[in-house]
Amino acid sequence: MSKLNTHEEEMIESSTPSLKLHLIRDYPSNTPIGLVVCHHGIMVNVKFYDPFVKEMNKSNIIVYRYDARGHGKSEGKRGYVKSLFEMVEDLKIMVGLAKKENPNLPVFIMGHSMGGLVSAMFASKYSNEVDGFVLGAGVLRDNNHIFGDLPLKEDPEKYIPVHEAMKAKEFTPEVQEFLCKVYPNFVSEITISIINSFGEGIEYLKKNMKNFVKPVLVLNGNVDFLVNQKDAIDFYSELDNKDKSLIIFSGVGHELWNEEKGDMIIWHILNWVQHRLK
Repeated sequence: MSKLNTHEEEMIESSTPSLKLHLIRDYPSNTPIGLVVCHHGIMVNVKFYDPFVKEMNKSNIIVYRYDARGHGKSEGKRGYVKSLFEMVEDLKIMVGLAKKENPNLPVFIMGHSMGGLVSAMFASKYSNEVDGFVLGAGVLRDNNHIFGDLPLKEDPEKYIPVHEAMKAKEFTPEVQEFLCKVYPNFVSEITISIINSFGEGIEYLKKNMKNFVKPVLVLNGNVDFLVNQKDAIDFYSELDNKDKSLIIFSGVGHELWNEEKGDMIIWHILNWVQHRLK
């Protein structure tokens, strides 16, 4: 039975036995030419990708997006991981599923913010599993010291309200309240453990960038108060990859395609992906 122009939701087994992840598959109306697996950032969930999915489907690209463990409708302790490598292994399962269900299609990974770091870690460990990567506002370095100096010397199980964990003065309680309204199941408190996992992930990425061999598009806004554009620039400069691209968008913040210039950002992503489908 054809799945064209369908929207499916399902709970999928994660890399941890008995822990399931909420997966959404969105199919275009016409014969698909490619597939993108999406990983969102900390606190938010699959809703972040709504505008992105719409435009990908218009261009005949399937999108698989899922709530990371401890986020959205997925299972797992809220706002907690022992290590981001748990998310890397979850991403591997989603990529494997996408390839199994769509064996003849090129597969790309799109990661935003925390998802950008997880995707880059995946690329450094399992690069040949997919055809390319798009890293949007990824925490690929930590020039802004988003959570302060890591690792934090507190109980890993301790919870902190997000607006207190984030060191950017712009991330106020009012911003958090707004995000709670935009994203159902928004994670308003996160643990010391997930915070410290960012430091672990960035160090792993620095040491293993030589393994990142697949095409990559790196994106950032120049007014992103969470992820400094220098994170993207440093990563791009240090990456020895024959097919790498970097775009710094003027007047764009952390939300990328959910901002005023979102259509233009999605156009750049589509153009990059389509060029690699030829």
